Order: sequence, then C-alpha cells, then structure tokens
Amino acid sequence: MTRQINIGFRAPSAAHLEERILQLETKVALLTHAVQALSRELHEHTDPPPVR
Repeated sequence: MTRQINIGFRAPSAAHLEERILQLETKVALLTHAVQALSRELHEHTDPPPVR
C-alpha cells in the first residue's frame, strides 16, 4: 500500500515552490485589500452620522 502511494511522487523544484509562493502572496494581498474594503463599507453602514 505504501509503495502505491509513493509511486509518482516528486518533490517540487525550487522554481515551482517560488512560483507557488508568489501566487499565494498575490492572493493574500488581494484578500487583504478586499477585507479592508469590506471593513470600510461596514463602518460606513454602521457608524452614526456625524453630529453638527
């Protein structure tokens, strides 16, 4: 059973890992931006209007 699982497995190359890290960093940046935008939108809807 273990032999069947290990057949065909290759360790990823350094270039592949670097590319994957860049992809994940991009996703994190996009998600961070989206969360900040949603947070601003939420505050706009929940904050009381300014007092004059």
